[in-house]
Parts: sequence; structure tokens; C-alpha cells
Amino acid sequence: MSKPKKKRTSMPLPVRLTDAELKARGEELARVMDEIDVSQLNVDAAKAQHRVVAERCGDRISTLRTILRTGFEDRETSTVQRRNLERSMMETWRLDTGEIVASRPLEESERGTDWIRDAELREEDLDADEALGRNAPAARVPMDDILQPSAPRKVEGDDDDEGDAVS
Repeated sequence: MSKPKKKRTSMPLPVRLTDAELKARGEELARVMDEIDVSQLNVDAAKAQHRVVAERCGDRISTLRTILRTGFEDRETSTVQRRNLERSMMETWRLDTGEIVASRPLEESERGTDWIRDAELREEDLDADEALGRNAPAARVPMDDILQPSAPRKVEGDDDDEGDAVS
């Protein structure tokens, strides 16, 4: 009878590497570390992108919730400013609803102490009234007529040719 063959096995054991094998393992280590670094950069960029999207969406979600809860949203709306001399306030009126949406105290230059500036302000007030659909006078005196003095008129019974101004 023949002898039974011994069964061969293997197991991991330390083996001294050649210089070429050591160099190859060093290059492999560098590639694996680069792969981890690139992956970490991708994770960091994704986290930053996620933060930006989450903030933008969070702000919009908050805005939309408020709109749905109140039934209103801010939009550009035509307005006009008009002096309220009784209250000494400059009022901002919505043209679509005719309501006051803001007011502030009149500045000194808006109070009408200078007659030329007052004429300009009255003109602006009339424009505001028209924009608001209020009854404004049908015949308006042009600003040029207000700001330019009229020619002196001749007083009856005055025989000289020089014109005298009438108050």
C-alpha cells in the first residue's frame, strides 16, 4: 500500500519584501490615502451644499407658512405720499386700496414755510389726491404761473404810464 499523502495547508506568515515590493506597497498606500482625501473633500462639499439648500428651503418654508397662515404676501404695490398738515405727518397711501400704510412726521422743508416750496408741495398733494381718485379741482393753476410773478397791472385813475402793482 502506498503511503498517504500529507495534506498541504497555508497560513499567513511574515515574509521579507524586496525593494520593488516595498516601493509598490508605498505607491498603493499613497493611492488609498488620496482616495480617502478626495472622498472627504466630496463629503465636506456635500455638507456645505446641504447647509445652503437647507437654509434656502428653510427660509422659503417659513415664508410660505406665514403666507398660508395669514392669507397675505408682500408684493410691490403702487403708493403715493401726501402731506397731512393737520397732523403734521407725511402719509404713504396705497393706490389700489386707498389706505394709509405708513406715516412719519413732516420734515421742516415739508411744512410749507417757504411759499415757493409750499406751492410745489401743494402741487404734489394734488397729484397724490388725483392718484387716489379723490375729487381734485378741475382747473389747476400751472406751477409756472405760481412761481413767476405776473406783470404789474395799471391802476385805474393813474395817468402815468408806469404800471403799479395791485395787491
